[in-house]
Amino acid sequence: DIPNTHWSAEIALPLRKLMENNPRAQKPSDGIFWRVNFSRVQWGVKVVNGKYEKAPSCQSCANPGQPAEDNWVWSKQGEVKMHLPERWGILQFSGKSTPSRESGEDAEMKYYE
Repeated sequence: DIPNTHWSAEIALPLRKLMENNPRAQKPSDGIFWRVNFSRVQWGVKVVNGKYEKAPSCQSCANPGQPAEDNWVWSKQGEVKMHLPERWGILQFSGKSTPSRESGEDAEMKYYE
């Protein structure tokens, strides 16, 4: 059994659609930055009479077990307010390939607050 501590997703983004109606949007290319966030909301459930029912039991909350949903985000925002893009993470587009572990190259990581 693998403990349920991580999740991953592969996402195809409709970049042209994301740029529509935004005159300031810049086409993704080397060095361009976008603010983005990816979120997952997970409700606890229980089976009652063969059907799923919500049984909120937040595990990521300050007080685990309280009656709320878990909210997982790619870059932390400090509180659950997905409608505040100024708190989203920064995605930097690059024309460079990611170094592989086998190549022995060090990946240069930059962090922005």
